[in-house]
Amino acid sequence: MTTNELEPISPAEAKEMYLEARRKEVSKSTLDGYHYRLKHFIRWCNEIKNIDNLNSLSGRDLQRYKTWRRDEGDLKPISLEGQLDALRLFIRWCGSIDAVDPDLHERLEVLKPSLDKTDEQSESILNTEEAESLLDYLRKFDYASRSHVIMEILWHTGIRLGALHALDVNDYDEEEERLSIRHRPDTGTPLKNGKQGERIIALSVEVCRAIEDWQENHRHEVEDDYGRKPLLTSRNGRMKHSSIRDAIYKITRPYYYNDNYPEQRDLNNCKAT
Repeated sequence: MTTNELEPISPAEAKEMYLEARRKEVSKSTLDGYHYRLKHFIRWCNEIKNIDNLNSLSGRDLQRYKTWRRDEGDLKPISLEGQLDALRLFIRWCGSIDAVDPDLHERLEVLKPSLDKTDEQSESILNTEEAESLLDYLRKFDYASRSHVIMEILWHTGIRLGALHALDVNDYDEEEERLSIRHRPDTGTPLKNGKQGERIIALSVEVCRAIEDWQENHRHEVEDDYGRKPLLTSRNGRMKHSSIRDAIYKITRPYYYNDNYPEQRDLNNCKAT
């Protein structure tokens, strides 16, 4: 297909059409991820290259964008790869609507950065020994606190943060000792995988006792904006995703739950804190 056979479209319009086309196919969080990864490409088209029509986009342009995004964003290879993967899917879709050369996306695949083992690995893995030490500490010194319940549930069920955020009081079945994970997009708590993410999870005795004691002694008696009773609460209602994440960061930082803190280091000014 020649450039003359393509139909003119701006980068921003193509992106909005793409997101709308994928809206019914993927979860909201996945769609938000596409938006975030592609917004840098749109910014590059508008501010750096002054591309107002995707028809003219070439393999050389994709190479220039890759270099620009790597340097401007100071990204690790694994992060850059994720953004290039999202762009490749977008460019392939653009080819299907006659916005770019249908084969253009194939030229982007070979531009992906090579990764060594350190680039592929997460730097924030909590291994089994550390998790068990942390739980022992929480059960002894911070029992039935919000942080303790968060850790107990996440470690023993493996659910996503979004599923934890979505839990209501009545999702815990005290008699059957289990949790029900439910997709409720109409009341603010969708699951990443939609209805397919719904399931029932059996709990251990330790997790059940922590949940029950949390509800009895520390849970705020509040409702969320939809009149639901969330399991994890703040004074204002359901805990936010960011607050749950902050709680996890706090209790899993080095030296929080052990006595091996170096004497020469100031705990308050430590990078781990």
